[in-house]
Amino acid sequence: MLIRVILPLCVSVLLHLRKSKRYIHMNKQKIKPLDEERESRSLLSNAVVILHLVFGTLPLLLVVWAVDRLMSDTLTSTAIWMVGAAMLLFALLRGVFYGTSIWRAHRSAYNALTRLRLRIVSHLQRLPLGFFQERKVGDLVNIINHDVEQIEIYLAHGLPEILSATLFPALLWVIVMVLDWRLGLSLISLLPLAFLLQMAVKTFWGKSFRHFMENTQKMSEDLLEYVATIPIIKAFSHEETRTERVLGGMRDYIHWVKRSMFSVTVPMTLITMFLEGGIVVMTLVGLRLMSSGELTVARFILALILGELFSYSFAKLATFQHFRIVYGQSLAKVQSITEVPAKDTADRDTDAMQTDVCFEHVTFAYPNKKDCALCDVNLQFPKGSHTAIVGESGSGKSTLASLMMGFWQPQSGTVRLGGENLAELSEHNIADFFSMVQQEVFLFNTSIRDNIRIGKPSATQEEVETAARRARIHDFITGLPNGYDTLAGEAGVKFSGGEKQRISIARMLLKDSPIVILDEATAALDGENEKLIQEALDELQRNKTVITIAHRLNTIQDMERIVVMDKGKVVATGTHGELMDNCPLYRNMTETQERVSKWQLKEEEV
Repeated sequence: MLIRVILPLCVSVLLHLRKSKRYIHMNKQKIKPLDEERESRSLLSNAVVILHLVFGTLPLLLVVWAVDRLMSDTLTSTAIWMVGAAMLLFALLRGVFYGTSIWRAHRSAYNALTRLRLRIVSHLQRLPLGFFQERKVGDLVNIINHDVEQIEIYLAHGLPEILSATLFPALLWVIVMVLDWRLGLSLISLLPLAFLLQMAVKTFWGKSFRHFMENTQKMSEDLLEYVATIPIIKAFSHEETRTERVLGGMRDYIHWVKRSMFSVTVPMTLITMFLEGGIVVMTLVGLRLMSSGELTVARFILALILGELFSYSFAKLATFQHFRIVYGQSLAKVQSITEVPAKDTADRDTDAMQTDVCFEHVTFAYPNKKDCALCDVNLQFPKGSHTAIVGESGSGKSTLASLMMGFWQPQSGTVRLGGENLAELSEHNIADFFSMVQQEVFLFNTSIRDNIRIGKPSATQEEVETAARRARIHDFITGLPNGYDTLAGEAGVKFSGGEKQRISIARMLLKDSPIVILDEATAALDGENEKLIQEALDELQRNKTVITIAHRLNTIQDMERIVVMDKGKVVATGTHGELMDNCPLYRNMTETQERVSKWQLKEEEV
């Protein structure tokens, strides 16, 4: 009897190995392009899992064989020792194969986790600025942490479990069929009803887990925003309102956790009931066969044991609907990053002497905005020229600078750098030509030295200090307890706006690029510091193409050319005197700012 059972069992294992190999291949195709982020499960890996199951089943067959021999008075003491030795060997082999499968699963898990996160971070680096302005920081952080982990769990741990859960019931059913085909058919008599039930609740499962994942993401985003904005919340006495919003998000999260768990437990309970019903049917059939002498007691007992194991193992398959849904949703979120087209323009040799910038009929609108930020703009910034760009807020000044830096691509028209289409240049090529000081300065939580060295990573300490002196920040730095080794704090929280701005200017001075963009470079400085830094900037601007974006018109009246913008269009160009005579908008802006300055002086005197 044992040979009759083992032979079909081995045939079933070999057939399932081939099937599982095709299954894994299909999954790799399904998850493309993420299949390279995990180690593919080879035939050997699948065999390890299968052999673990086989050697867990064989002891049962040996026991039944021994009991059958005992009842027929043919069991010898030698056979007993052989059965004991074989069971011990099978237990050892099962333990070895189980440990091997766990080791391979964990190795694959950690490799997949690391490689996928590295891929996402690498891809994020090459995405345009617009992508980050459309997506929340909390959303991206949640994808890199939570969703990547869910994919890793499914691919590295879930697939072996799926393989075990599909193979083990199949092996058990084959054994029962060998014992008696009528017992095998009765065991699965109610299985079609279980399948129909699973299909019926599939939509309900998906909806519940979709809401669960959405609320998980929202809660993570709210918590991140809450922690990041605590100083502002306290400053405006909004602790209760913001806290209640975060707590409300947590309550929604708990609600959908309960819903998702309910959507799993109830169908699983019903499916298990149908499977147990199959065992009842098999028991009744088995008792009828024993009463007629067509089935031995040993085989009947083995069939009952295997039937219970079959029911338990098959019920586990219902839970994989949950894992598949979570995996599918997490995969979609990861692909919302990895499938965004990135700029992959290769670096190429460029003429560093050609530093003129030209806008040719450029029109640009921000995503999800109806109005154009720039409308058919034609501008030239010749090499060595000094140009100021002025206009009311929202006129398109900063948008011009963003397009020059390659942060955005125009919907129509062309931006050229030294005659080259900016869209055809790599980010590295563009960065070599530009230095930019923006209104908002970000400092990394590293030393002041490293923050300045961002402008030139290979700079010596002497070069760093020279740039700091020219930016009028050296004396401040040396007065700190740790000097240039002082940590800036997260986002530079340890320093005032003026101090951060001067450190940023030191970066620009150190980089020494041929084109300099000053986007309200001195906005955060008081009058004395502004005067000192302006002197350093005047020194830097020699023999360079300089583009200054300013709101305070008194700082750019000596510029050789001033461009006036309004609602995304260039309305006038010329010197300060020419614009005062010929451009009503510029004249009105200048006179308004002069009146405001006089009012401020009077208030200070009072």
